[in-house]
Amino acid sequence: MSGAVIFLGVITLQYHDALVLSGGGARGAYQIGIIETLLEHDIRPSLVAGSSIGAFNGGLLAEALLQDDDILATFQDISHQAWDELSEIIKFNFHGFCRTFPNIKNISSILDPSILCNVLRSNFPVDRVLSDYKDCHLFVTATNLTEKKSLIFDNMANIQVRKAILASMTFPAAFPAMKMGDDFYIDGGALNNTPLKEVILQGAKRIFVVILRPPEVFETAKEYSLGDIYEQTLPAYQVLLDFYDMATAHLMYGDLKKAEKINKLIKIINKYYDSLDSEFLEELKNLFGLENYRKKKVIKIIKIYPKKELDPPGTVGFADQEAIRNLIGKGKEDCRKVLKEIK
Repeated sequence: MSGAVIFLGVITLQYHDALVLSGGGARGAYQIGIIETLLEHDIRPSLVAGSSIGAFNGGLLAEALLQDDDILATFQDISHQAWDELSEIIKFNFHGFCRTFPNIKNISSILDPSILCNVLRSNFPVDRVLSDYKDCHLFVTATNLTEKKSLIFDNMANIQVRKAILASMTFPAAFPAMKMGDDFYIDGGALNNTPLKEVILQGAKRIFVVILRPPEVFETAKEYSLGDIYEQTLPAYQVLLDFYDMATAHLMYGDLKKAEKINKLIKIINKYYDSLDSEFLEELKNLFGLENYRKKKVIKIIKIYPKKELDPPGTVGFADQEAIRNLIGKGKEDCRKVLKEIK
């Protein structure tokens, strides 16, 4: 559960366990296994923040925690049914193609958005708003395309859960930009694929961060010769998927590394606080946005990620139900190992 605390004149919330779920298309089934394992070990996050498929999975958890029955069994029933429905998500936008032909450049999306809308409709009540989630607050990222900035729909927002998650899942070009009010929104992962900073600012004491790619993938660069480039051909849609996947993954690791550095800085400040020049400390804290961080406890960040690339990748993998089940199992396996290590 969470409690209110005043910080710099602003009411923020303080949480014990928080869960951060990144975007990553069909790889997100891995997160289902992790959530199930956390619940098995009686770890119930009081805050879950997600981007794209992470927002969807986080919503399923928040929805399950509203029930009075066995939370684990409820979450399993809800999430497995939802992921069965997601298997139909890849459907070409034939209606949009016919409507805009021959001026195809005006087509709003490559895929038919009705399937995703139906999945959200069957899993979240029409009148459910983010502020309804009391035991597990849900934060959902979105990208405001009109104003060119990232934003968070938080637990104080009186916005339909369906709309918030749909905005976060509108993968650019694959689905049409979603309009709310005068603004258009696209995938939350475009600018904020792992909303770790927002969770830290809410005062979470322990944060489980689920990463859908092995860190080693982005620590080494693959080199191609000019001949290789011209010999290889990929469908345009696959190029878009791969490029977006790569860009959002770099955002994810960048945020995580930054948080880990801040943790190290807090340790140093705490260790030498009484022996260092006060003006130097003040400038250091201001530089890194650490006002009022004296004696602040280091946030415990627990990373859970696969040791090798997950299959199926991206958006196209939702139809492979056998692979989806394997991903859920892999998430359970990896989460159990991590929980055993931190005991």
